[in-house]
Amino acid sequence: MGYFPCAPLGPTLAVSLQLLSFVQQLFMRIPPNTSAWCESLEAYLAAMGYKVDTKEGICQRFSNAYHWYCILETSLDEYVQQQLQESASPPSNIPSAIPLPSSSDNDVFSSKMRPSEYLRQHCPLCFGGQSWQNNNSEHGYVTWWI
Repeated sequence: MGYFPCAPLGPTLAVSLQLLSFVQQLFMRIPPNTSAWCESLEAYLAAMGYKVDTKEGICQRFSNAYHWYCILETSLDEYVQQQLQESASPPSNIPSAIPLPSSSDNDVFSSKMRPSEYLRQHCPLCFGGQSWQNNNSEHGYVTWWI
């Protein structure tokens, strides 16, 4: 129905998925502070004539909903990446032009720090190198290594 509950059983607060997505984007750009967010939301609702009638307000319940929403988003992203990697097997008659990192490099090259297996296999010229991104750029530009 477009809402995410604060608890799996008997939730006392359900938050719009669009609002949770907005808060997630906001917290990527400012220091995350659910207390300040909730106090602002309560003040906004009070100005509209709504009253939060619990002693602790909505902070704990909103924090629970936001926490599990973020975990769901992360799990979904990991699942999609895994499905892409499993379904993207290159034809056996086309050799890989550039060697891919070995599984022992997983701690250095995490799935979030390098292109997906799908991209590396389908465009090795752009995404095949082990040092595909130079993080030491002076001006914040991404430098590609082939």
